[in-house]
Amino acid sequence: VGVWASFLFMLYADRFGRRTMMMITVVGFAVANGATAFVTDKTQFMLWQFLSRLFLTAEYSLAVIMAGEEFPARYRGRAIAILTSLATVGVMVMAKGVQPYVLLPEGAEGNWLHDAGAWMVATGQALLGLEQDGETWRALYALGLLPLVLILVLRVAMRETRRFEAVQQGRDGATP
Repeated sequence: VGVWASFLFMLYADRFGRRTMMMITVVGFAVANGATAFVTDKTQFMLWQFLSRLFLTAEYSLAVIMAGEEFPARYRGRAIAILTSLATVGVMVMAKGVQPYVLLPEGAEGNWLHDAGAWMVATGQALLGLEQDGETWRALYALGLLPLVLILVLRVAMRETRRFEAVQQGRDGATP
């Protein structure tokens, strides 16, 4: 349902701009995914994961739109193909490169990544007044807050697409 809802959310990219919506989706995904680490019941889990999927799918869709608007026609297909390939690589890195170091079997020795996630969960639970249950799955979601650092890079380095700016300035009668 979050994937479907992201398409409605994407309509705002034509009004507020791709850059603005990209920053909103990065923050939205990181916060919703990170908040999942602190849920106390199934309903909260479903809500935060619904929002995570909404923002993640919108972020991916925006990236494809931005690549389509920014790359010249002769490179556009290649750019979008590389972007979609990197999405698959990201899933594999998470599944094979990160998850095994965070979701440890009971009694296994910790490592820096697991310990960082566990510390984030314990700190968050203490600040929120929640019981600390030591569930390792929570660390995986807490680490999802780290992309918030990207917002600083996006704020400074990412510009609006030329196509969107041209439409906003009335140089082109078409809609973005």
